[in-house]
Amino acid sequence: MDECYICQTCFPGHYQPHIPADLGFYDLRLEEVREEQARLARNYGIHGFCYYYYYFNGKRLLNRPLDEVLASGKPDFPFCICWANENWTRKWDGNNDNILIEQLHSTENDQDFIRQLIPVLKDNRYIRVNNKLLVLVYRTELLPDPKKPR
Repeated sequence: MDECYICQTCFPGHYQPHIPADLGFYDLRLEEVREEQARLARNYGIHGFCYYYYYFNGKRLLNRPLDEVLASGKPDFPFCICWANENWTRKWDGNNDNILIEQLHSTENDQDFIRQLIPVLKDNRYIRVNNKLLVLVYRTELLPDPKKPR
């Protein structure tokens, strides 16, 4: 098999690949990996994790790790979510116009998203700032009227 690393082609002398330290190659579907990540984070003074929340017009994606954290109660480590609320495109390879899953914002869709979050927000590990739940929204400018009372 011919070895080809794009970085060696584009960047001669670049040292690649690197083998990850501590956890090695990990899989967030495994409880022991999530527990070890929390242990490492605690040891290095990290307060909590932020999970991306992929919710597209009623459909969730890549949700297994967070769902298992909620179901198992482990790790016992603070967390919050960041709603990845834009279209899912092939941005990683410069193909922004190739929409894999479209994100349609409307008052109804956004309210459904909030209803989906209720079990997550009720978790006692959920991060609060000044006793207010911390929910990050990746691209607030995409919301139809984010300041409008619901």
